Amino acid sequence: WKSWEAFISQEMLGRGLISLDDIHLFRLTDDAGAAVQEILDFYRVFHSQRWLGDRLVLRLRRPLGSESLAMLEAQFDDLLRGKAEQYPGPMPQEGEEFPDLPRLAIPLVRSNYGRLRLLIDAINRS
Repeated sequence: WKSWEAFISQEMLGRGLISLDDIHLFRLTDDAGAAVQEILDFYRVFHSQRWLGDRLVLRLRRPLGSESLAMLEAQFDDLLRGKAEQYPGPMPQEGEEFPDLPRLAIPLVRSNYGRLRLLIDAINRS
């Protein structure tokens, strides 16, 4: 995996085929415990997602506090085309999928998925 990572950095990033933020889309480890912890951390608050029109709807295990939401909006303003909104359950367009999970609807710019991963990481740390 180290040679693959070097290829990604030298060839893909070096040629401008990916952005520097895309490096955040993966993690490398030789430690099984660290791999398990990475997966558990990824789903600490974040549950799943879906697109509804131009908004990315994140299903969360718990709602975010107002301070956490304000911090996300400030830190990731380059990804947002407006205010993020929280909902206590499914949005009308969703039906009844995961009815007990709160939602965070984000008017997301669909151009930087590495930054989206960092946003999900920040949600999980909130």
